[in-house]
Amino acid sequence: MCPDPPDNSANGLLLCDNMHRRRRNGPVLRRIDVRKGLLSEQLCVGYTQPYTASLVFFTCESLSLEATTQTLLAPHFIHVDYQFLRLMMNNYFVGGTGGSGGPGYGNGLGGSGGDAMGASLNCDIQVRDGNFIMNNAIQQDERGIYILHGAVAAAAVHDSAESYPQPRCHPETRAKMLKYLHHWALDKNIQHNILWLYGPAGAGKSAIIQTLVRQIVDSGRLGGSFFFKRDHPTRGNGRMLFATIAYQLALHVPWLRAQISEIVERDPSIVRRAIETQMQRLISEPCRSHPNRDRLTILIDGLDECEGHGIQEEILRVIRTGGSQFTIPLRFIVASRPEPHIREMFDSAFYSGIYRSLNVEQSFADVRKYLRDEFSRIHREHRTMAKIPFPWPMPQVLGELVEKSSGHFIYASTIIKFIDDKNYRPTERLAVVQDPNSPGSGTAFDTLD
Repeated sequence: MCPDPPDNSANGLLLCDNMHRRRRNGPVLRRIDVRKGLLSEQLCVGYTQPYTASLVFFTCESLSLEATTQTLLAPHFIHVDYQFLRLMMNNYFVGGTGGSGGPGYGNGLGGSGGDAMGASLNCDIQVRDGNFIMNNAIQQDERGIYILHGAVAAAAVHDSAESYPQPRCHPETRAKMLKYLHHWALDKNIQHNILWLYGPAGAGKSAIIQTLVRQIVDSGRLGGSFFFKRDHPTRGNGRMLFATIAYQLALHVPWLRAQISEIVERDPSIVRRAIETQMQRLISEPCRSHPNRDRLTILIDGLDECEGHGIQEEILRVIRTGGSQFTIPLRFIVASRPEPHIREMFDSAFYSGIYRSLNVEQSFADVRKYLRDEFSRIHREHRTMAKIPFPWPMPQVLGELVEKSSGHFIYASTIIKFIDDKNYRPTERLAVVQDPNSPGSGTAFDTLD
C-alpha cells in the first residue's frame, strides 16, 4: 500500500502508486526541485521495484515567476498512475493553507483564522514513452503577490510566530475603551478615518491593540496590522510598513487582490519606492475603486519605536494624505507614546479636524482586578500555597500594590511574573516586592529599567 502523503512542508510532497516496493540502494528516483525560478533534475535514493515507478518526490522552496516546461527522461517510470499524480500535484501547489499556528507562507500551514499566503502553481503531468513531463506556471494574477511577499515584514503582523505570547487585555478590563474602539472601527457613519491612541510606556497600548485586532478579525473587517519594535531589523523598519499592509490587504480582501497583484507585476520596483508612492499606488488607488465597500481597519502599534523621528513623521504625513479621504474604505488606528514630535504632528493644521484621539488613561480598577485574579490563580496552582489562607494577599496589601502601579499594567504584570516562579515560594517573593530594601528587590523590576 502507498503511505499517505506527508503534510505540506518545506520537504515537499511524496507521491506514489499502490504497488508493493522494496528498498534499493542507488540513484533510482528523479527529484524535481523548484528553486530560484528553475526546475532542476536530481537523482536520489528511494523505494521502488524494478521496471515500475512507485515514488516521485517533489520539493518546492520557492516558486518560479516564469512558466517552465521540463521533460525528464525516466526509464524506470513505466506504470505511473499519472491521473492520480496530476490530482495530487494540483492539490499541493495551490498557495498556502490556513490552519493552526499562524498564517501559512508559500506552501506552509497557517494559524487559526490565518490566511493562506503564497502564489498558486498550476501543474500538468504526463507520461509518454517513458518520459516524465511536467508543465507548470504561476497563475497570472498571483505573480505580483509573490513579488510583494519579498518586501513584507512578516514578524510585524499581529499573529506572527515572533509575537507569541501576545499581550492581551485581561478579561473584563479595558472593556469601555475596547467597546469604543470596536464601534469606531465598524460604524459606517463616522466621518474620521484616523484615530490616535496614546499613552505612556506601560499603559497597555499594545495589549489593547492586540485584543482589538482579534475582535476586528472576528468581524471580518481587518485590513492589516503592523507592530513596531525598537531596534528590530524588520519590525523597526518604517520603510516596510506600507508594503506589508498592502500584502495583507491582498490576502484578506478578495476584491483588492487582483488589482494589487497587477500593479506590482507591472512595476516590481514599487516594493523599493518611497513609502508615499507605495501608499498611493498599492493601497489608496485600489481602494478608491471600491468606495461603497464596508470599511476595513488598519492597526499600527508602537509608532514611536520605529527607526528615527523623521520616518515617524513621514508615516503620519502619508497616512494623512492617502488615508483620510472618506471615499477610501479604510480606517487607521495608530498607537504610540505621546512623544513631542508625534503630538506636534497631530496638533498641526495638517491634521486639524480629520482625526480623533483617545488617551489610554490610568485604570486603577482594571489593575486591581488583574492583580486579584492573578494572585488567586497563583494561590490555586502553586503547591506551596496549600496551607496559606485565602484570600491571599490581604486586601490591604493588594491595595498598596495597586497604588504603587499608578494604574499602569506594566507594573502589575511585572510583579506577577516575578512572584509566579515555580522555583520559589510566592509568599517569599511577595515579601521581596513589598520591601524595597530587601535583597533581590531590584531583580523584581529589572524589566522596567
